[in-house]
Amino acid sequence: MGLRVQVYSNLYRVTAPLWELYSHPDVTLATSYYSDVAAEHDRITDRRGSHARTRANILRAIERGIALKVGIVDLGGSGQRADEAREEMISMGAAHVGAPDRIRAVGRAARTMGVQSNVNELCGQCGDGRAAVSWNGDVRTCVLSRFLPSAGNVRTTRLADIFGSAAWYELLAQVPRRPQPRDGDCKPNTPCKPNQDGGDCKPAETICEGDALVLPRISAREIRPETGGGR
Repeated sequence: MGLRVQVYSNLYRVTAPLWELYSHPDVTLATSYYSDVAAEHDRITDRRGSHARTRANILRAIERGIALKVGIVDLGGSGQRADEAREEMISMGAAHVGAPDRIRAVGRAARTMGVQSNVNELCGQCGDGRAAVSWNGDVRTCVLSRFLPSAGNVRTTRLADIFGSAAWYELLAQVPRRPQPRDGDCKPNTPCKPNQDGGDCKPAETICEGDALVLPRISAREIRPETGGGR
């Protein structure tokens, strides 16, 4: 189909068949890393031994030449060794390690912060040239917008039909589209930095590790839910 896929995994357990999948030239891999100190990493993930297993599999992915992005997430206010974690990943040979990003009130992070997920926490480019297919086949506009409804399921509906559906365009219309200043620096939404290293929200950067785009770019003014998906 000519599509590229990004798999975001905690890399806690990777089977031999999964390593073969991750090694496919049209598949890129991404993971999260929180600290160079095992106890701190395990406390954040709430999973004992997660640091050792994730770190070992990061190293194995690097050794296998798999296109890998490591996202460093700083929970803030705890003296977390996020900067040290980034330096560790770089020293190990990880090619795509951005600056530590803040925790966002979406998904499990929202529950951790005790707030309700909302579209204002998104970068504003969900569904703009990309989409996310969940493990069960549900299609959403972005890996970070899973709190929004699914536009359909690939187990029962062709992906092309989902992208052309009114449900898809209704989801696109729910996401506030943020203006881009002429100088390219997303000043209205500086913490998110959607214009750096990938053209989208920092946690989801896809350009640098394989360009996992699945749709032509769609501008906000082209979103017309009432047309049933016409571009």
